[in-house]
Amino acid sequence: MFKEVPNDGLGRQSQCQGQKNESVMKQAYSFIKNNLKVGTDMTKTTIPTSFVMPESFLVSIQQNTAVYSHLLTIADSIQDPEKRFLQVLKFHLIWPRMYFPRNPLNPTLGEVYHNQVHHMDESTNKVIPGDVTRFVSEQVSHHPPISAFHFENAKHDIQYDSSQQITPVFTGKNIRAQMDVRTSIKLGRHNNTYINDKFPDGYLRLLRWKFEFSGKYTFMCPETGHRALIHFKDKPFLGGKWHELHIYVSRGKDTLYEITGSHVDTLHITNLKDKKSSVFINYNTMRREPIVEPSLDSMEANNSIRVWKGVYDAFADQDVRRAGLEKHRVEEAERKKLQQPDLVYDPVHFKLVDHAGEANGGQQPCIKYLK
Repeated sequence: MFKEVPNDGLGRQSQCQGQKNESVMKQAYSFIKNNLKVGTDMTKTTIPTSFVMPESFLVSIQQNTAVYSHLLTIADSIQDPEKRFLQVLKFHLIWPRMYFPRNPLNPTLGEVYHNQVHHMDESTNKVIPGDVTRFVSEQVSHHPPISAFHFENAKHDIQYDSSQQITPVFTGKNIRAQMDVRTSIKLGRHNNTYINDKFPDGYLRLLRWKFEFSGKYTFMCPETGHRALIHFKDKPFLGGKWHELHIYVSRGKDTLYEITGSHVDTLHITNLKDKKSSVFINYNTMRREPIVEPSLDSMEANNSIRVWKGVYDAFADQDVRRAGLEKHRVEEAERKKLQQPDLVYDPVHFKLVDHAGEANGGQQPCIKYLK
């Protein structure tokens, strides 16, 4: 049995009130001074409760993906390959909204999360019969921490797969989030696949207390030859703007479009042939669809919602001390589990492929969804 969850784009975060930014900064500097050295891999460091987003990483990523999944069902209806690529690119560019400076709860090994989207007709605001996208995620490895995500829509023959390994490292002036994130989108009726080679790293700029992404990567469709070179620009210490994004869309040797703007506000697209410009994405007004998840009593014991329920409830009551105790309880149980000498985890929903292959540069195992 499924129930609808809040559709505010924030998930369970919206139930909890965060601390004032100045207080968090003071605690952060104290934590860094006392616990971190340059080069520290923070996946092996216990993060104070006051810095934690009250939501599991699996829930946070999957819910933020789900509410915008209708962008892909729209792409399925587009016959022109160029326009279809631009529509899929819109969906792809929602990913920066998913990652924040506050650290989500680290999933336990074998933790899972499921939800669904029953897509709606925007003109009538009624559910479209049979148009359902089903999501599943699983923590398939603890060290290194690898999360696997999959969703599919049978009506439109759409499949999405992603493996994500986020490694925060203290560099001295920054906390660098190394983003080893691979995604694959398949539109079966068009025989199109859309993939990225990597995400740019994220940086929490400690002196300015700002989080930004910095770097270039490519998003492409091998079957049609369309590709987007995506450049997240870092802000200079003086001048410039935060969160600037610059994209060139091309096919073969022809550069077709230029997309510029902010990935937290608005992106504009310019057709380089006729020089006409228009809004490509307004992140503030993007339509979100409701998501539903199983009722609590029907969830398995390793579902994210049940694993971290004590932490969620404590944050909702604004009881940070109790949230810390609940977080410690879950983490201690996880440590004891991982200390078992004969522990070998076999993922339930996914398969780890030993050889990484060309698609992901050999940096982490390939993830394959098991139907």
